[in-house]
Amino acid sequence: MLANVNWLLADRLFRILVGLFVSVWMARYLGTEDFGRLNLALAIVSFFTVFASLGLDQILLRDLIKANSDSDRLLGTACFLKLLAGSCAYLLLTVILLLTDLQDPMVAPLTLILGGSLLFKFSDVVLIWFESRVEAKHTVLVQSAVLLASSLVKVGLILYGAPLIAFAWVLFAEAAITATALLLRYQTRGFRLLDWRFTLSAGKSLLKDAWPIVISSISIAIYMRVDQVMLGQMVGSASVGIYSAAIRLSESWFFIPVALVNSIFPKVLKLRERNTDEYLLRTQQLYTITTAVCVPVAAVLSLLSVPLIHFLFGESYHEAGPILALLAWTGIFVGMGVARSKWLIAENLQKIGVYYILIAMASNILLNFFLIPRYGPTGAAIATLCAQITTALIAPLFFSKTRISALMLGKSLSPLRWLALIKELRD
Repeated sequence: MLANVNWLLADRLFRILVGLFVSVWMARYLGTEDFGRLNLALAIVSFFTVFASLGLDQILLRDLIKANSDSDRLLGTACFLKLLAGSCAYLLLTVILLLTDLQDPMVAPLTLILGGSLLFKFSDVVLIWFESRVEAKHTVLVQSAVLLASSLVKVGLILYGAPLIAFAWVLFAEAAITATALLLRYQTRGFRLLDWRFTLSAGKSLLKDAWPIVISSISIAIYMRVDQVMLGQMVGSASVGIYSAAIRLSESWFFIPVALVNSIFPKVLKLRERNTDEYLLRTQQLYTITTAVCVPVAAVLSLLSVPLIHFLFGESYHEAGPILALLAWTGIFVGMGVARSKWLIAENLQKIGVYYILIAMASNILLNFFLIPRYGPTGAAIATLCAQITTALIAPLFFSKTRISALMLGKSLSPLRWLALIKELRD
């Protein structure tokens, strides 16, 4: 597990160092207006990414862990479903763009190009397969190599003085090459893609458990990205550019709880059938570790937000400083959500999770309507933070079956528990 965590952390650190460097350079080169257009297009595509994923990733991971010998049937079925869903999602995106009058006409062609990545979401099944085997190094090497190549191309475009549309094409190519490379890596590990097979029974089983995740994922995508879309329509692309600069930095460290949870929970899950008390204890420890790591990072990022924005993005993005100070705290509740999502799937409670995700989504949209016209990007940041708190701690309390998880997450905020856990791990 520790080796797997190290690979995932190394991957995310590499992505931060390379991705942040290139993103900052792009933001300075493009300016707030074009940078906002690019991020607005990415936000729109993110809504349809949920449809392309079908909510299958965590269900597939669970089933692969439980029945590794049947992996060809599971992988083939999930791959076919994702390929079909990605094609339908891109078609739906195209139709909606043709029927919608966006405030900025340049956003539509950018969205169509970036939306092409939906056609390659089927390759995620390879990522899930390696994750189920706790062998992250194989996917890390592939994704890092493609990211490095893509970043070098982006730098070349900046030096060449390329237009905004060129960067969209590079992002599309990155998705296509990554998908191809992942499939090839699976083959070179001695496994055969031709052994994958689709079965109707497996498809029904996966979709039966996944549909609540689709609904909750749509809700998550909306309350995570609707602020950018609403900013673009209500204020303008420049405000999206400023807000996106803060978002990039606030989300840059979310890999930490994701890496911890993805590497540790598969082992915790195996305790569920053997020892319920041990399973609950280890789940509480996972929650505590996740929160104990997230709180200090969020605090430091919030305190350094203004000088960090000035240093990286320049004076033209100075409004992003206070926004980052607010958004930094969302990472704590994102970490809680990542940890709890695994527990929900293990307990087969994803149907209940849909309801409080919908509550958070509705509260975020409502707050955005009131706060964005008055406070602009700062209002959007306040709405996002409130939505994250609602999702992690407040809404689950209203449902008896998920109340225990909310209470456990609340306990994980106690510094005394952090110290006790450190002592226990040392012993």
